Amino acid sequence: MFVERFIGWIDTAGDKEKAAATNALGRAFLISPMSEDERDAAEAAMTVLLDDPDVNIRLALADAFGHSDQAPRHIVLALADDVPSVSVPLLGKSPVLLECELNNFIKKGYAEQQFAIACRDYIAHSTCTLIAKHGPQDVCLAMLLNIGAHISGDAFNQIAERHGDNNDVRSCLLAREDVPMTARIMLIEKYALSILPKAKEETEHETNKRLTEMQEACDKATITFAAQVNEQELCEIVDALIATARLNTGFLLRAICMGNIALFANALSALANVPLDRVERVLADDRRKTFAAIYQRSDLPAAAFSVFHFAICSWRTVLLKKSNTDSASLCYFVTRDTLANYQATENESGPIVDQLLLLLRRICTHAARESARNKVELINKSIAQKALVLEAEKEKAPVLTDVELADFAVNLAEELAEQLLEQDLELAQTEDSLEPSNNNIKEEDPTEILAVVAA
Repeated sequence: MFVERFIGWIDTAGDKEKAAATNALGRAFLISPMSEDERDAAEAAMTVLLDDPDVNIRLALADAFGHSDQAPRHIVLALADDVPSVSVPLLGKSPVLLECELNNFIKKGYAEQQFAIACRDYIAHSTCTLIAKHGPQDVCLAMLLNIGAHISGDAFNQIAERHGDNNDVRSCLLAREDVPMTARIMLIEKYALSILPKAKEETEHETNKRLTEMQEACDKATITFAAQVNEQELCEIVDALIATARLNTGFLLRAICMGNIALFANALSALANVPLDRVERVLADDRRKTFAAIYQRSDLPAAAFSVFHFAICSWRTVLLKKSNTDSASLCYFVTRDTLANYQATENESGPIVDQLLLLLRRICTHAARESARNKVELINKSIAQKALVLEAEKEKAPVLTDVELADFAVNLAEELAEQLLEQDLELAQTEDSLEPSNNNIKEEDPTEILAVVAA
């Protein structure tokens, strides 16, 4: 009866009243007891309303059916495929929608629809993967912040690759404990690249130079990050570098020069399939033959062995002599000694060795400049501290005005004059007291005085 009156009234009702009545009909359909005929009539009426040109009518239905799993499926699907303002309430909440249907909206829908799906209470692995692959930054960020999103390692890698340049996305990924090491390395490298200066126009030479600087910045950032993690995470970093073909001779030599011997040892252990503790003992004890055997098993270039051997030996020597030196200076001393020792004793050559020696020279140059900057900074700090001490001593000393200085001089002169007068007076009194005695001495016989003295 209620549905019949609604159908008869709806054609003459105003838009605002019709929208309110439509929402009421949808809620009544879900919670009110109705006969089968009434439910069929209500469902038919709502189905017809899907064609209403007023978007508020369709939005009223979407609001009514957003949370319910009892909503008519065909109505929900039609509303979900409507304009974003109508579809968003359903895409973000409706339990009627299947995973594959949500995935279609991720691949082909509007950004607002993708965002609504990324905020659902539960997001399946496949949906998360599609969001990572197709979603814009804000959609991926919403998914990362959603505790109901079941994100796989591949999806994290995809987001890091597509949106790792964005500060918010990068910070959110690095804050999560479930992000794989491959994605973390990618994010660190993207951050390193973001702080490099970018030129609007550049020559081919400048482009090649910038690309080299980008690669070196990525390597340095990864090696620095690897020095701050625990043993398990270090193994994960090595595995990720191997999986992405990043663990080459240049990277490993830079790791040694930067002092991350642990990273080199883990890499050599993984590449040669030799227990880590054995590799560490060999590197610590300077066992060249055993080191050469492990190195050979790692499939690293044979021509580069001597460079690595001298680099390891240089580190042991430098650490024994200059253990308290800063890291930049240590890096400079190591690369300098490695170059000197290698060139003095080895005659091997070839493209790989040449590239490694060029890399060593660049590292040595950069380390020397960094070491010099550190020394200058320390000298400047020392100068500044001395200046502060002198300034503090000046502040402790009394500062007198011209008038105060003049008064002080007058008072000092008066005091000195009084002291002189007092001394003159005392001297005169002393002379007066000695005068009678002097007269008596003159009257006495000198021979008697001598006799007394002799006695």
